[in-house]
Amino acid sequence: MPATLTGVLQARLDSLPAAERETLQRASVVGRLFWDAAVVYVGDDDPASVASIWPALGRRELVYPREETAFEGTREYVFKHALLRDVTYESVLLRRRRDYHRRAAEWLIAAGGDRVDEYADLIAAHYAAAGDAATEAHWQTRAGKHAAARFAMPEAERAISRALALLPPDDTATRYELLLEREAIYQLQARRDLQAADLATLAELAAERDDPTWSSEVALRYATLYNFTGDYPASLEAARAAEQWAIAANDVRRQAKCHLQAGQARRARGDYNAAYRDLKLALDLARRAAARDVEAEALRALGVTAQEQGDPTGQFESFMQALALAREVGDRRSERRTLNSLGVMEENRGNYEAARAYFEESLALGRAIGDRTGIGTVLGNLGVTVMDTGDLAGARAYFEEAEEIARESGDTLGVGIWLLNLAFVVAIEGDTDSALGYYAEARGVFEEVGDRSSQGYVLNSVGRVLLEDGRAAEAVAPLRQAVTLRDELAQRHLLAESRLLLAEALAECGDVPAALALLEEALPTLDSTGLETNEDTQRGLWAAYRVLTAANDDRAAATLNRLHDEIEATAARLPAGVRQRYREMLPFKREAIRLWLLNK
Repeated sequence: MPATLTGVLQARLDSLPAAERETLQRASVVGRLFWDAAVVYVGDDDPASVASIWPALGRRELVYPREETAFEGTREYVFKHALLRDVTYESVLLRRRRDYHRRAAEWLIAAGGDRVDEYADLIAAHYAAAGDAATEAHWQTRAGKHAAARFAMPEAERAISRALALLPPDDTATRYELLLEREAIYQLQARRDLQAADLATLAELAAERDDPTWSSEVALRYATLYNFTGDYPASLEAARAAEQWAIAANDVRRQAKCHLQAGQARRARGDYNAAYRDLKLALDLARRAAARDVEAEALRALGVTAQEQGDPTGQFESFMQALALAREVGDRRSERRTLNSLGVMEENRGNYEAARAYFEESLALGRAIGDRTGIGTVLGNLGVTVMDTGDLAGARAYFEEAEEIARESGDTLGVGIWLLNLAFVVAIEGDTDSALGYYAEARGVFEEVGDRSSQGYVLNSVGRVLLEDGRAAEAVAPLRQAVTLRDELAQRHLLAESRLLLAEALAECGDVPAALALLEEALPTLDSTGLETNEDTQRGLWAAYRVLTAANDDRAAATLNRLHDEIEATAARLPAGVRQRYREMLPFKREAIRLWLLNK
């Protein structure tokens, strides 16, 4: 008796009638899963002569028919064991294997029809086994593109890298095309070193080709990379260069993308007027070029700009249009980003359950397409949601994971944002000194990348933490700086927030007239649109109440009533088990409710 299972299987194979053994051998070349028509084609057999063999192989329990088949008019079978298929394959004479594999590839191409790219990786494997490197490269290219289109990123990277290795040195056009595909994979996965290496090679190819279309695309890819990593001056420079090449090529679509990248860089730097001009021009150019995917991203970017400038109507309209367009064209990356933006919008409104739903949908999409940076962003935003509903431990876990992803992916701005949020959690937990340390680190990040708007958040947050720690005199300086910066940036809703906190600090220090003057400047925004977020509005009302009380102003009672109503309205939108935790999560809310109960 043979000493191994392989030997047993080989002996059983040798005992088969010749016709059955040869048919099984040809089937093993097609694969563990195979089709009767493919086996007939591989052997150049008469279908009628092979038809009787399948029942015989089935009775011997060597292969089994499957209920469904991938190709109409065929019967699909599978080997009983993978090892049986391997032993059978090894019994095929080497001189026949190459021809069998070539014919198996030909059959798949013919049978695949319009769906042939679904089998491109299998076709490529057959050409590889047939020793046809040039044809394998072609099908690896198609396999990589098909996998990338469905966000099967490991498969896409593997196929594209294999195709690049097989390409002849003089096929620069295909090399350029494949490197663009792989660079996009690395961009999505935030694998910055590999992305930078491919971009450097692309830049060399574009320079050698002296083609404005190639040069524009490479410069655009650099602009995108710089925006993700927080190097906004470099992004603007790359976008300007890309635009010049796009104009030379009369490429309106790429011109639109140039202004989109420039607008995003300028918004991050707090240059909102210039950002709006760029983004509006990007939108107009995208519509002229019928570039619906670029139009969707321009609309989303305009929505974010409107959000940062306190325009909730413009924000909502832009996001909803962007989401509809992204879904219409099947742009899953843009859809993920827009769902996240809608989540932020609902978070700011205090609709925490609606925000969570958007974030969860965005997170699922991010994981499905392998969007590493996007996953970190959404996790951080989920942290804000659980923090605002009183789950500090959950918030800390989300922020720490988001910060780790941001550091891994070179998302400098993201690192600063999650440090900023971690600082607030630590402050709520009562560790003011550690919170101030986080704020200092975050401020350094924002200064490094030139993000003035986020610097304003740090200054405002430092002032608030000091104020709530009983250090009102120390809070005055950073809050004054926040007022000045937000005034320069024309951020009306954020300016009102800083004025309210500064007014409270001044009232605590005994300068009630100055506090009242600041309060009067902030009240129109507080009373009309509210502040940036629902939580900011509540904190602003508390600051207003404190100032009015210090001034013995009759409006204090009405302000306290409004604050109480805001707290209860938000609590009512939460699950019943979370409501009391929400009411008690921050000291000012607990005190506001206590005072309201005393005065009602």
